[in-house]
Amino acid sequence: MTGEELEKAITTRMKRVAVIVLCLSVFGLIAPARGYGKTTARSRAKTVTVTGCVKKGVECMILVSLDGKRTYSLPHDDRLKAGGAYRVTGTIQDMSTCMQGQFLKPRKITRLRTHCPAQ
Repeated sequence: MTGEELEKAITTRMKRVAVIVLCLSVFGLIAPARGYGKTTARSRAKTVTVTGCVKKGVECMILVSLDGKRTYSLPHDDRLKAGGAYRVTGTIQDMSTCMQGQFLKPRKITRLRTHCPAQ
């Protein structure tokens, strides 16, 4: 092979590699946008319904189940008042800034007539 032929072969090979890399990059950007191979947080999140009393926590509101065995952190919500009894249905979240109990993201909040013990 002469120097000119070698240079042409290298240039052709580099063009092919560039096209392949470009195609893979474009597919890598399009696939997540269309949802291919994507697992949503909602599909992994566990849905629970908890009946309990709300109290003030260190950083967030806390929902303690009526049997006292489970504790959940709740986001700020104007429907929740400390000392009240509620039935909360929502999803358990993996991450939160709240540090007391599992974080429960409410989807449905029902105020109950049950009286909670004084805090």
